[in-house]
Amino acid sequence: MRTRANIMLYVYGKIAVSRLKLQLKRAEKLLFECLCAFFLLLLYAIFKPRLNRNKMKYYLLLLYIIGVLFPLNAFSETPDNSISGLLQKCEEARGLSQYEVMSRYSQQLLQQAKGQGNNNARAYALFYDGLAKVFLGKGQEAQQMLDEADSMATLIGNDSVRALVMNARGIYHAVMQNNNFVAQQYFFKSVELSKRARFEDLQHRVMGNLITLSQYTGGNVALDAAKSMYDYGVKTNNNEQIALGAYYLAVYYYKHQQYDDTEKYLKIALDIYDKYPYEDIAWVYSLYAKLLIDKNELQGARQKAQEAVALTQRYRQQSMEVDAHIVYAETLNKMGQYEESMDEVQTAMTIANEIGMESKLVDCYELLSNNYAAIGRDEKALECLQKANELMGSQMAISMERLSHEQQIMREIEQKEMDAMLAEEQVASQRSMLIVESVAVAILLILLVVIIYFYRHRQVLYKKIVLQNSRAVNRQVEMQRQIDALLQEKELWQQGGAGEGDGEPVAKVAEKERYAMGDDKIDSLYAELCRLMEHEHLYTESQLTRERMAEQLGTNRTYLVKVIKEKTGMNYLQFVNSYRINEAIKILSSKDKISYPLKQIWSDLGFSSPSTFFKLFQQAVGITPAMYRKQFLEVNVDDNETSYDDDNDDDNE
Repeated sequence: MRTRANIMLYVYGKIAVSRLKLQLKRAEKLLFECLCAFFLLLLYAIFKPRLNRNKMKYYLLLLYIIGVLFPLNAFSETPDNSISGLLQKCEEARGLSQYEVMSRYSQQLLQQAKGQGNNNARAYALFYDGLAKVFLGKGQEAQQMLDEADSMATLIGNDSVRALVMNARGIYHAVMQNNNFVAQQYFFKSVELSKRARFEDLQHRVMGNLITLSQYTGGNVALDAAKSMYDYGVKTNNNEQIALGAYYLAVYYYKHQQYDDTEKYLKIALDIYDKYPYEDIAWVYSLYAKLLIDKNELQGARQKAQEAVALTQRYRQQSMEVDAHIVYAETLNKMGQYEESMDEVQTAMTIANEIGMESKLVDCYELLSNNYAAIGRDEKALECLQKANELMGSQMAISMERLSHEQQIMREIEQKEMDAMLAEEQVASQRSMLIVESVAVAILLILLVVIIYFYRHRQVLYKKIVLQNSRAVNRQVEMQRQIDALLQEKELWQQGGAGEGDGEPVAKVAEKERYAMGDDKIDSLYAELCRLMEHEHLYTESQLTRERMAEQLGTNRTYLVKVIKEKTGMNYLQFVNSYRINEAIKILSSKDKISYPLKQIWSDLGFSSPSTFFKLFQQAVGITPAMYRKQFLEVNVDDNETSYDDDNDDDNE
């Protein structure tokens, strides 16, 4: 909708630019003429002594021929017959109320739009032509054009054109059909659409049209609307809005019999019309004539009425001409010129019959009745009054039938618009839901990719953990095997040196010697502790207390804890559990112990509960025992692979 409003803003902008160019052209032309005159005077001053008076007329004739062959406007711009140029010309003609010119340009615009397949320009062309035909008294053609414009605007979704069409339809029903109810409905619809399209200029024009309807003259609503339109014109320096606002203010004050204010604003409107070439001026003169009739200034009223008639005839505005002749006839009636008044009434009736303005015939017959009564022809007066009553009754019946029919049409239109609006809202809602769903799917896909990435990354980390621990276990096993072999050789050597008859084992003797050495007592005690844990697997006892371990070492509890703290930095439980966890890693890293149940591992290693085992294992290794075994099975590391991987790791490091 904002785009559609910008189209009209573009048109108005082009109008303003064209008017500025016109003023600049006029200034350039005047400057050029002044320079030419100055140049001629300079030539005359220079060559005056040499000029022959007999040849002067030939020089002047030569200058005249040059002026004819090369007129000043020869350098003017080429007329712009493009779509944008014709749109600009149509709007300029509408703003100046030049309806014949607007009709001509709109037909050219329609041909251009059809040729280029431009439906937007086509809708504007149909509107301009329809509006022109309304004011030119061609009602049926106007209706056809406006219907086509509305259909085209609805098809392309252009609310600006629809607002213009609804306003034109309201004018048609108010002026041509005298059906204020239907006109009012169209005006209200135009206001609604112009607000939706942000078409502020049109909003004020439509509110002005509403002021002229009898249903819309009460209270301060009409006055506020007219003042708003007038103030908007002053604010935006829009002479058309100022003139229309002044006219509508005059209409309001006239209907409320505030004649001084009426005349004030009529003079403002006429002053603007005198300065600018607006053709839609007959309404002002007609209202001015009515005002002067009420003020009993009949000569002035006659002059204004004559000007109104002349203007409508000059610009061929037949719908306005009927009112102008009626006002003129009323003025002549007040002046006592009854025969002339009846002639004007007959003219008005002829035009009204030609253009189908039957509603004006009632006013004509009433005025004829007054004229006949004034000259003493009572029978004729009664006959005209009866015709007026008959026409009024038939028009009332027709109006009621037409009103009912058009109310039904309006309801159907509103229902269609409501359905279209609901469909549009549904489409917008579906579009929004589709966008939301697309965004949600995209977010889910991103999350899925992130989850997969982190899962794969975690699996890689788990495999690295298993590989590292498997290699460490293999190295430890190999190292322990070598240590055991060396110890065995040493033990055999020591046994051979001591003889077969000695009482205690070498180890016990060495042990007693170590205990006897005061400075090496901590080292000896820690070495014996490690031997008990690694060879005797003392940690597998579930009830392994400090007292039990101290008893095995031949020391006390306090000294045991001190030795563990100084040598490992751990407390008693941490020291024991570290052996249990290392043994669990060995079991889980052995292909020969794949069938070893997890629930048996924790009990065999001396843990008090499975939860403690799982917790300590995950803290030490980084994954759960079950995940460790799973990754080990997937990696399926054998001795060769381990060796190969070790080499690769060394290379990478």
